[in-house]
Amino acid sequence: MSSDLIISGGGVVTVATEEMMAAVAGCRSAGLRLQQLASSTRRVVGESTYLPRQPVNGELGAGMEAQAAAAAVSRAADELVWLGHALMAAIDAYARVEWEIAKWVERQVEAAGYLVGRALPVIIVETAPLLLAVGVAAALLARHSPGAAPTAEQTAAQTALRGAILSSPLTAQLVRLLVAGLDDGMRGALQLPPELSAALDEDATDLLGTAAAAALIATVAGGPRLLPDGAVTVRRMRSEPVVAPSSLAEMVNRVPHGQTGRDQIRIERYVDGSGEARSIVYLGGTLEDPDQPWDMASNLSAMGGGDAGSVRAAGDAMRQAGIQPDESVVLVGYSQGGLVASRLTESGDWNVGGVLTVGSPGAGIELPADVPVVSLEHTGDFIPSLSGGSRSPALEPVTVRRELSPAELEASSGSAMPAHQLPLYLETARLADSDTEPRLVAEREAVLAAVAGAGSAAGAGAATAWRADRVSGDAPRGGAAAVR
Repeated sequence: MSSDLIISGGGVVTVATEEMMAAVAGCRSAGLRLQQLASSTRRVVGESTYLPRQPVNGELGAGMEAQAAAAAVSRAADELVWLGHALMAAIDAYARVEWEIAKWVERQVEAAGYLVGRALPVIIVETAPLLLAVGVAAALLARHSPGAAPTAEQTAAQTALRGAILSSPLTAQLVRLLVAGLDDGMRGALQLPPELSAALDEDATDLLGTAAAAALIATVAGGPRLLPDGAVTVRRMRSEPVVAPSSLAEMVNRVPHGQTGRDQIRIERYVDGSGEARSIVYLGGTLEDPDQPWDMASNLSAMGGGDAGSVRAAGDAMRQAGIQPDESVVLVGYSQGGLVASRLTESGDWNVGGVLTVGSPGAGIELPADVPVVSLEHTGDFIPSLSGGSRSPALEPVTVRRELSPAELEASSGSAMPAHQLPLYLETARLADSDTEPRLVAEREAVLAAVAGAGSAAGAGAATAWRADRVSGDAPRGGAAAVR
């Protein structure tokens, strides 16, 4: 199992692994202890009446030797402290260079996307006859030469290969670059002049940017009824007593997760003796069922800033559960659920005391600076890359990334996207709980503090499960997608 976490965000540029920060902390701690030792030695020598401070028979007195030793220890302490600062400066410089390189690559991809978009009409006209001929030939070949059904071994091998490709960090980076250039290609296809395209870029005005491109794709894929994407209903499924979580891993473990037909929302409420209530809302990932709002239609709509059915359903469930606008609530979301959590926080309709997102494509959504946020990502999970170009670590929330080991990916090879599986994120959450990186510790404790001591003395409360469905006949057109 890979246990090396990469911490970034939290208002600073530094991107550091646990080992790097441990080295910095070790240098500073050792330097501080040596400074205390030197100070104590000087004090003892200064207060002692038995240690001679003048040379005796041409030799240094014990007091002078002790003072010289204290001075040497003090110099070593200063050097260790300096080494800690120098290491931190090197880490920060490395992060800045890495960030500049990443942004340079993204700018080249965006420029290429614009040029491809500008040439798209010509490309379509020139290649349409050839593509049509190839399509007809392929259809005839498939009709007259039906291949044998693949064996179980072949199917397993294909699934494993597809999973290895989709869980590669390189794939995640490519997806991020492609999404970053999507809006530029869209403006190019509209034949906008380069100057106007740059002025409308998402970094400048947020018009015709990545969110707008996602909305356009959603509209094309789902038809005019997609935005807004149809009415939804929410109903309570069951209720049970619960004890407040005390770690990130406990929160991740409570996120609804399963197959079509189950609930998508879990709400825990804790009310103390004075009547003060605190809540935690857990939001699950995408399901392969277009009859409920946790589908790809809501995914695209939420990414595009539209009126997503999953976001509306979560808000309806919160209101039905009795959560008041001024009541402190923590939002925990996996995959699309993390995107929903970010949209609910962004709306300002709720008093959000903390957010935990897991494998979420909502990284591009700017959340209020006073809301503590912890984001868990795997370097080989391309779902978070769907948010588009990389943000500066100084602008992103505290983000914990981990590269999964080959053994972990192999254990989940039966899935189409092994690196996106919630059980693997549960292990990442456990590692994040034990990590001592200062930014992570501060943000982690702030999220947990939002529900700490909630409910009775034992932290007991009630958990309810909620199921959302689309109103019959009002589901968006377009197929479901296998994204969790």
